[in-house]
Formats: sequence, structure tokens, C-alpha cells
Amino acid sequence: MPRRELSYSSFHTYEECPQRWKYLYVDGLKEADRSYFSFGRSMHLTLEAFVGPLTSPHRLRRNGQLTIFDFGGHSPRTDPMSLDELLARYRELWIRDGYSNADEEHKYFLIGTDLLKRFHSQFVSSRPVTVAVERDLSGRMGNVPIHGIVDRIDLREGRGLEVLDYKTSRELSLEDARTSDQLTFYQVLVQQNYSEPVEALTLYHLRSLRPLSAPPRDAKVVEGLATRAGVVADAIRGERFEPHPGPVCRRCEFRPQCPAFGGRSTSA
Repeated sequence: MPRRELSYSSFHTYEECPQRWKYLYVDGLKEADRSYFSFGRSMHLTLEAFVGPLTSPHRLRRNGQLTIFDFGGHSPRTDPMSLDELLARYRELWIRDGYSNADEEHKYFLIGTDLLKRFHSQFVSSRPVTVAVERDLSGRMGNVPIHGIVDRIDLREGRGLEVLDYKTSRELSLEDARTSDQLTFYQVLVQQNYSEPVEALTLYHLRSLRPLSAPPRDAKVVEGLATRAGVVADAIRGERFEPHPGPVCRRCEFRPQCPAFGGRSTSA
């Protein structure tokens, strides 16, 4: 069986289709490379390289102690890298897999270049106090152990925390931030690992550089998600992996072997 803790991705995949979850997390099948996955990963890696060395994690751990891991594994620096340095790192970290042809790859690369130029200007101007980048946190949601890698955590002026999740999708709305189960997962993880309160949950739309922020979830919302997580965890332990045909099937590369479409499922 996979890692005992439930991630948001694992939770979401199981809710969409238990059979697909099994293909990925039990059988170890791999998803096909796609351009938007590669582009998103390239941007995340580049922004980690840019923001990570600027983290200021002082006095934020519950135990009051700092380790090298509180700096995200980066050597701390006081000034951000120049735009030229940032674009050089982007070229080094660029992931080429999943593009249909060289023209599509070049188009995405230029989108990322423009995005990073604007991000660099905005970040250097505003200089947010970032306390963690790509932090892998563990905790519990109800009775379910959970974990997640949070893109970024900032310290706000009121000394509370803002949880940010980068998104490279074309469209994103404030309603997405208000209803995101992923942000609720991250809120729980940050609350259980940091002493400062969570004051905002933000989907950071990279293409427009718009931070779409919502207030932290109330107890009722967290309890509702905890109940769903418990149902998923129980079903996984019970090895219940029946397919759930639906919209996700159109983009599922495992459709040929799926029993819902005449294929033969592998054993649990």
C-alpha cells in the first residue's frame, strides 16, 4: 500500500475514481507526460529557486527551534537574485517532456518568461516576508493522517500567516479560492505545524499575478472535509477500488484497461 498519510492529490483522485487511484497508487502506473504538467512544474521549480533563499522562518515553529529544513534547504540570502539570474535558472530547470512539438514548447517557454519578468518586478517591489517554500508538512484531519507540500507561506502584517498555492491555469476565480479543498487541507497542516494563526488562504494565479484570497475555513467546513477524508481512508483500507465513470474518463490514459470500458482490472 502507498504512504500511510493521505495527500490532497491522493484524496481528490480517489473521490474522482477509486479505480484510477488504484492504477496510480497501488499498481504504480504512470500518468502520461502533458504540456501543462511540465509547464506548471517548471514554474514551481523556478519560483522555489527564486523565493526559497529569501525565507525568514524566525520564531514560527511550535517548538521554537530552527533547523536547516526551516530554510527549505536553501542557503539564505538577503537580496533576491537579479532578473537575469532568475531567467538563467528558468532555462536550467525547464522540463521539456509532454509537448506535442517544438512550437508548442517554445510558446509555453515564452509565456513563462513573460510571467517571471512580471513576477520578479512585483516581488522585488513588494518584498513579502516569506517563511516557507515547498514545505512538506504532516498532520491529522480528524482521525486521518495527512500530508502536503505547501507552495509558500507568508507572514502578514498582522503577524498571521497567508497560505499560498501557485496555479498556472488559464482561468481562476475568487470562488475557486473560497471552495478549494486543497487550501482547506493546507490550512489544517499549517495550523498544526505553526504557532501563528492562518489569516488568509490564497490561490496565486501566476499568469495574471493575481492573489485570489479567501478567509480561513471555519470549523464546519474543516469537519466536513475531515468526514470525506475519513470515508476515503476507510475505503482505501478496505481495498474498494470500483471505477466511477464520469467526465474524468475523457482524459484518463488508463481507460483501455479499465473494467468500466471492457478492460480487465488488475488484482488489489
